[in-house]
Amino acid sequence: MPYTQTYVLNVTSPSNLVGNATIGFVVSPTTVPYGDVNTAATYVSFSPSQLVFSGPSKTIPVTVTFSMPDLRTVLPADVTSVFFSYQITTSGWPVSVSVTDTGHSINARATVPPIAPSNPPVVSISTPSNGTTFTYNVGALPATIPLVFTATSTVDYPILIIDANLSGPGLAGVPLSVASTGLGSASATGTASMTVSAAGSYTVQVRGTNSNGTTSTSNGFVVQVNAPAIVITDPYNGQVFTHQADTPALNIPFTFITSAPNSAVTAVSVTLDGVVIPSANYSTTGLGTATATTTGTMLAVSAVRHNLTASGTTAAGNVSTSVSFSVVEFAPPVPPTVVITSPPLGASYPLPSGGSGLTIPLIFTGSSQTANGKITVLAATLDGTPLTVVSGGIGQQSATGTVSLFVVTPGVHTIVATATDQSTVTLTTEATRTFEVTSLGSIRTVSGTAFFDVNFDGVRSASEPGLAGVSVALRAAATNQQVAVTLTNAQGVYTFGNVATGTYVVVPGDVTGLSPSTLPMDHTIVVGTSDITVPPVGYGLRFSAINGMKANGYSHGYWKNNLEKALAGKSGGTQVTAEQMLGYTLTIASLALPQYAGIQEAGALAILSANTSDPAQLLSKQLIASEYNYASGGYINGSERLTYWFIYWGEAVLQNSASYPASYLNFAQQWFDAYNNSHGGAIKGPLP
Repeated sequence: MPYTQTYVLNVTSPSNLVGNATIGFVVSPTTVPYGDVNTAATYVSFSPSQLVFSGPSKTIPVTVTFSMPDLRTVLPADVTSVFFSYQITTSGWPVSVSVTDTGHSINARATVPPIAPSNPPVVSISTPSNGTTFTYNVGALPATIPLVFTATSTVDYPILIIDANLSGPGLAGVPLSVASTGLGSASATGTASMTVSAAGSYTVQVRGTNSNGTTSTSNGFVVQVNAPAIVITDPYNGQVFTHQADTPALNIPFTFITSAPNSAVTAVSVTLDGVVIPSANYSTTGLGTATATTTGTMLAVSAVRHNLTASGTTAAGNVSTSVSFSVVEFAPPVPPTVVITSPPLGASYPLPSGGSGLTIPLIFTGSSQTANGKITVLAATLDGTPLTVVSGGIGQQSATGTVSLFVVTPGVHTIVATATDQSTVTLTTEATRTFEVTSLGSIRTVSGTAFFDVNFDGVRSASEPGLAGVSVALRAAATNQQVAVTLTNAQGVYTFGNVATGTYVVVPGDVTGLSPSTLPMDHTIVVGTSDITVPPVGYGLRFSAINGMKANGYSHGYWKNNLEKALAGKSGGTQVTAEQMLGYTLTIASLALPQYAGIQEAGALAILSANTSDPAQLLSKQLIASEYNYASGGYINGSERLTYWFIYWGEAVLQNSASYPASYLNFAQQWFDAYNNSHGGAIKGPLP
């Protein structure tokens, strides 16, 4: 709809026509399905509309056109076709001519298609796609991006107008010059060129218009520019380096980073004060990628202001940057001086007989050698032992230290005196002085013993062993100055030789995890004409200190399982290899007392497997598991020595179990159980 149909009708003049005749046509609708007759008559037209005949029996063709308008808006919805019929006759013949004309009939049937929806156009952009990113190198802008879009409708409502505009950096709905094709039809296409001059986000909007309205749509796209960059991270601009005048020239490291987003760094170079730094002095990682890092060293840099320039070559263009830095030279610091005025150089002192030793004054002075310097520390040692120095003038350019040396042993003694100047940098100087003490009286030996007091009764029994590694100091009774210090040997014995006559105090040191059992521990002695034997000092386990210490012990069930698997030759489900279990058992066989002397794996397994309520056997069960923990290095507080004495105490209690009440055996058993279940955590044993 509308419907148009044409055909040719031949008209012949009458045979009795004399002269000329001009005739027309009469249209008489015979079937009108809708509307009135007069309107239906207008649907038929003739070309030409009149015919001129010049004589009788002449035939002239005429084109008849049936043109029915679009009736869909007025027809009922259920009408799918219409039928018209017409009777066509001629008019205008002369009255002298007798004409009989019944006319000609024409019929017209038209199918009525459904009315297309009265919607505005559908508009779509094919180029550029929404979200497209266009990438350009520096200098490539402005650039042109093509736009292609389409507006579609129906033949009933053809596309009348299409247009487009662009928004983005510096642009706000700027109209585009659109070349269009297909206007007036159901589909029209528009093309345009969008000019972009800056990086950023852009939006292109297109519109299509028909008789039902206007529709628009838009796509966004991004323009990014490959802008290479370069930055020097080390040294930073304005950095100042200091250099001591009497030292080798500075070698200064440098680092710079070259980047080329969406591109690649292809080469780098670097100059110092316009002179190319050889490539052997630097290295670059990341060439051929978007980021390259260059590190190197400027060699033997002189003490002036310098300019470092880094350059990079990328597919997106070249880039360079510079920083300035300075090297400032300073004079080398002068260390302080130390002068010992007493004892004098080459001094020799006789050790008086029958006295309490020899007192010698130590006097020394430390002096700063810089204008604003100050002495901050004075210190001294005698034969390697630190001395308590009385200092005067600390914080000033010169300070003096004094010490009263108490010497009881003959021989050559060495003093080392030091002074520290912290005015600019910390500088320390030391001076050494030796002096000799000659013996005029008798020289004696002082000795004693430290032992492990198993039952903590303060009395050493024949079975209680010496305690090795205990520090023992010999101090002058009058001044409390330490004269000598030593350690007990494997038998727990300590000895001080070459002790001059006098009064002294023997001071045993502390032992981690143990407490003194013989009180008082310090013993005052008088050295005269005979050697001195100091009463023995005892140490027993200090359970309050051990409680809470960490250990990596494992339970008796853990060791029982690994022994069973080792004896059965199985390796599955084990934590310890058979070879390790054998080595641990050999260690236990010769560990402390003879309780487990010569024990083998089968014997150890029997003890661990015992099903008993006897306190001694329960103790043995936990004790031997503890000895496996000891042998494997699971020491209490990380101390092999403390763990050994803990094991020794257990073997001694077990060996003499008949002498202890069941409550004490249970106490010991609970301690070894706590050790065995520490698993890297704290030991939580019962307190006495």
